[in-house]
Amino acid sequence: MSSPLTIQFTRPPLEIDCTYDTMIRHYELTFIDDRPDWTVQFQHSLESLYADLPWPKNVKNIAVVTEVADGSGDVSSAAKVVDAVRKLSSDLNITWRVCSQQFDPKTFLSSSDLSKIHIITDLSEEKPNEPADLLITGPVNTVRSLKEMKILYRGEIRGPRFNFIEFGHVRFTTFSKLVWRQQSDIRGELTWPLSVASQMIFGRPVEKTNSVYQTIHANFFVASHDLPGEGVVMGLRNKTGVLIDEKRAHAFLSRKSCCPNYLQNIGDDQLKRDVLQSLGVANGEGLPNYDQVCLSFGYARRSATWKRFISLIAIQEQEKDVVIVLNQTALFDSCQYTTDGFCRKIFTPDFLSFLEKYGFGQVRVKGVEEEPIVMPTGNTPDLRTLDFVIRPNFTPGDVMAFQLASDRLLCTGDNTPLESWAARCSLYLYECQSREKELFLKQQVEAAKPKHPIFARYLQLTSKRGDFTEAEMNEVIALLRDPQLPQQTLAFCKEVVIIHSFKNVLVGALKRAAWHHLLPNLLSAEAEAIDLNFKEKVITCLQSFYWYEYYTQQELNLMLHNIQKKISSTVMNQTSLSSTSAAGVFGSDDKV
Repeated sequence: MSSPLTIQFTRPPLEIDCTYDTMIRHYELTFIDDRPDWTVQFQHSLESLYADLPWPKNVKNIAVVTEVADGSGDVSSAAKVVDAVRKLSSDLNITWRVCSQQFDPKTFLSSSDLSKIHIITDLSEEKPNEPADLLITGPVNTVRSLKEMKILYRGEIRGPRFNFIEFGHVRFTTFSKLVWRQQSDIRGELTWPLSVASQMIFGRPVEKTNSVYQTIHANFFVASHDLPGEGVVMGLRNKTGVLIDEKRAHAFLSRKSCCPNYLQNIGDDQLKRDVLQSLGVANGEGLPNYDQVCLSFGYARRSATWKRFISLIAIQEQEKDVVIVLNQTALFDSCQYTTDGFCRKIFTPDFLSFLEKYGFGQVRVKGVEEEPIVMPTGNTPDLRTLDFVIRPNFTPGDVMAFQLASDRLLCTGDNTPLESWAARCSLYLYECQSREKELFLKQQVEAAKPKHPIFARYLQLTSKRGDFTEAEMNEVIALLRDPQLPQQTLAFCKEVVIIHSFKNVLVGALKRAAWHHLLPNLLSAEAEAIDLNFKEKVITCLQSFYWYEYYTQQELNLMLHNIQKKISSTVMNQTSLSSTSAAGVFGSDDKV
């Protein structure tokens, strides 16, 4: 169990008197858009106590339902969860229902062994073989009811539901719903001090600390997500974590942030030949000299982002020839550009002059056509060459090969940033495309600031939409020329992989969901083992206007130790007293 941080109970101020509508809005702001840090920290602390418990054998058939709203990234994220789940126990049977006809889910899994995984896509009429003992959904933030999920799954679901949600989404807590359920009791324009309103919400006097806290615990620190919109929101906040691809993270790199050997793993033969020839490997067999030419790779949804990525590389790289591999389908431009259309969109006369200013005399763009399009940037063709290889899309295997072989990476959405961090890079550009992704970008900047301030400022500036002001452009140029930027970028990548892996949260959270389903009294056991001082602080925090207090790491460690003993004894006592033997409850290869 990892050491928890010191918990600071705090909440933003609220007017002493407020209408019901204002109170509801306060709860929305406090517990949905910005769930207090201490609740997230304590939730993860509780879940970590279950990580070392065995997986219950009674929960054998796992359903993973993946809705696809944002392209291949949704499938890739779900595949990483499937890979993690299959390692929980050798007894598990996983049915992975991918709601799409576009992708082949097998290509996203880390292992080719599908003996325990049944994949169903929209291309087939197949149904699951067995009812599901546990439902896992994500990363799309679905609001579907359980009845709707059964229809989507095409089978029966008889166990708990666990939702993992993509970055930047709000978490609609059960506590918030509890407020809404009490509308009939505190409806109208009556004025309520929040402390009185909270008493009415919970329906018990404040002095009955244990009873009040039991209700808070049941609604704040849920083990499963039975109501639509609930779930664990991934991200860099409070060490919730992100889905790190272990293959990329553990891949050998011959240089600090890249390795040309992985170019040999490209599966598309024509693409491989085009890239190697652009890198100076004439016969397409062998490896390029990275002392003379550098490779960059990017995937984005806006043509403006491609242009920014090219600009940043042109400014930073002052010595070598440059090859950049890009997608040519701009989803947010609603356009799949032809090779000629790509050139006309990106390489305007002004942009060609910009490239000449930074030392490039010629641009060559190679699509699927036989011959590249060649454009001089000006009147000095003896300058360096800027080569592009573009395709409408890439297979997951080819994306991985390019990310490991490139030292500068462009990414978008949820999945490609994580892959970029795991693959490691010296320059990183994030395309921020929506409100949710702005929240994720903010998390990245805040996570980088303490140790990597130059990278944090660079990320903040370069991820903004729209053109740079003159002052911003001058600052960006200075940052790109700072030798500490590549160092801090690479250090940030390594830090995320080590510290912010969602797998650490996922394993404990899934086991807690499974065990709470089999032994519902575990919820009461957790609440009973929490000391009175902590309960009083929680209640006071929820009912006060201007208040904060610390609960130290020493206090928290002691309390968590007591909770863990209570959990273990409850599991052992209940399983030994039940008609099913302990050997029937625990997996065949598990030990207690």
